[in-house]
Amino acid sequence: MKKFKQIQFKSLRLKILLGFMVLVLLLFGYSGWNFYSSWKIQEETINITNSQLPLLIINEKLGNNIAERIGLARAYVLYGDETYIEAFNVLTSESQKIQDEATVDLDSEELGPLIELIGNWRNMVEQNVFYVYQLGNQDEAARYLQEVAEPVANKLMSDFKEQIDYREDLIIESGDSLLSQNEASNLVGLIVSVSLLISAIAIALIVAQMITKPIKAIRDRMTLIASGDLKQEPMVSKTKDELADLIQAMNSMQSSLADIVGEIQGVSNTVAMQSQQLTEASGQVKEAGDQISVTMEELSQGAETQATTTSEIANSMHEFNQQITEANGKGEVLYHSTQEMIKLATTGRNEMETSIKQMGKIYDVVSNSVSQVKGL
Repeated sequence: MKKFKQIQFKSLRLKILLGFMVLVLLLFGYSGWNFYSSWKIQEETINITNSQLPLLIINEKLGNNIAERIGLARAYVLYGDETYIEAFNVLTSESQKIQDEATVDLDSEELGPLIELIGNWRNMVEQNVFYVYQLGNQDEAARYLQEVAEPVANKLMSDFKEQIDYREDLIIESGDSLLSQNEASNLVGLIVSVSLLISAIAIALIVAQMITKPIKAIRDRMTLIASGDLKQEPMVSKTKDELADLIQAMNSMQSSLADIVGEIQGVSNTVAMQSQQLTEASGQVKEAGDQISVTMEELSQGAETQATTTSEIANSMHEFNQQITEANGKGEVLYHSTQEMIKLATTGRNEMETSIKQMGKIYDVVSNSVSQVKGL
């Protein structure tokens, strides 16, 4: 069984097929033995039915035929009635027919000499008993029948009786042999059936063990992996089938998961550090939020004041707008007055320039006058 387990298979299908092949071979062997036993029994039965039993029947018929004919011969010698001869001849024809059938259908070394002796005995009776009796020598015919023909007939009947006994013993022996062979066949059939059953159970258990043991190991390893234990040593497969491929894939998965978990651990540490920094920043943001809340409250209060002020400003702007409207009207009046003033100013400027020119001329005249006065 250990050697069977050590056989390397490339697929689970081969394992299962091998198990079935073993059972098929055992069943084929049993079928062969059963066929051989049936053949032997059939051969023995054919030998009995086609050879021994027909020879037994022929020996019995020929022996009875001799007994009947010797009785008819005695009756003829005693009574001289020709009907006995006729009956004798009928039985002789029947005996000849039986002999012919035996010669054609059966091959028996023991029956040949007896058939030849039957023919000689018939000739003795016909020539030395019936013919002599018909010639008038009744005493000679009776003497020959009693001293020669009857001993020969008795010898024939005794030989046939021995053949009958021999055939009966042979048939009984063959029957016993058939029974023994049948019992042996039944015993072998029982043993083979039990062996097939035990072999089937053993092969089923072995194949199931070869399949389920690695699967259970894979299941246990997958349970450990599911619980987070990724530090187990890689599994080693002693086979080269689909289960070996599954174990290899599971080892690769375990290694990949270990790498991924390591990377996740590193990222988790980084996230933890950043989370601490974020917590501190969150505290600072909270403080700033509190300050913003206070500021917003102050802004709210200021907003109320500003709203009041804005309302007052709006009123002032309304009044200012009215004043601007009035100023605008006055501005137009002022614009017209300004235009007139500009015209007046332009006129005044022109007159001033004329006056200045005249004053310049006066200045020149005065200057000349002064100069003349100083020259005096």
